[in-house]
Amino acid sequence: MKTRKITGKFLNLEKDNNLFEIEIKNHYVWNYLRNEISDELFASLQTHNVAPERKSLKESTLNFLKDYLLPYITPARIDLKEIEYLIFNYGGSFKLVDGKYRNEVSYTLSRLLSKDHAIGVLESYGYANELSHYPCEIFNARPILLRKKLFSKFRKTTEQENQFIERIYQIIFKEFDYEISKKKYLTLLKARIDLGDLWEGIFSKSNLKGIFYCQNGSMDEIIRAAKIKKIKSIELQHSVISDLNPLYAYLSDSKNIYFNDYLLTWGHKWEKYSNSKIKKFTIGSINS
Repeated sequence: MKTRKITGKFLNLEKDNNLFEIEIKNHYVWNYLRNEISDELFASLQTHNVAPERKSLKESTLNFLKDYLLPYITPARIDLKEIEYLIFNYGGSFKLVDGKYRNEVSYTLSRLLSKDHAIGVLESYGYANELSHYPCEIFNARPILLRKKLFSKFRKTTEQENQFIERIYQIIFKEFDYEISKKKYLTLLKARIDLGDLWEGIFSKSNLKGIFYCQNGSMDEIIRAAKIKKIKSIELQHSVISDLNPLYAYLSDSKNIYFNDYLLTWGHKWEKYSNSKIKKFTIGSINS
């Protein structure tokens, strides 16, 4: 009951306050924060906490060097001129098959599409080396994305950005009696605006026809850039599509929501909960 009540209040507040109409630097910025804020609101309902996994100092240090410090100094470029379709690798979900790692979605999809098309897989989670056996080119985007996020922290915050975060803070506090961190969401806002500009630049130099991805709330600036450059955005279902999942549930009919063009679902029953503006096709699960 609490979940349905909070979902309803959240969807109504973004509609009633016209949050999707707020534009900063040609970005409709509520798209960039809504998933993280809704996740935080739901997490605040939890009555128990899961203890984080403890790692040794040596292991933590090595992971920091590998996942963050090394990518900052690693040369990287993303040249998509020869690529027709780009697959965004989804997280660190792998299977070990014959001693080689396969992502449950990107491996199967790259094999299927590379028979007839020029395919690339874009990796941003630190697993580019593990995917080197894929039947297509692997683009290691992590160094570029991490550097852009770092630069966004140090650039000057605009008055519009400050005002937007203050407005969101007041709305959430009024509706839920809950205080979000202004600093946290200002940092996230700046990063996603800057990343959106980065993707627009990358796509403008490409000949892409389409992008494939699983939506986890972090793809909105990429969808925006794809729309601007007339590149089709194709989402593969990877989670429950429900009127209780803010990734798919909207009461607002704003034209500024960053919807994908196509949604490939596990079955027809999932389609009724997704937005009518999205073209849907049932393909089942392609997980390898």
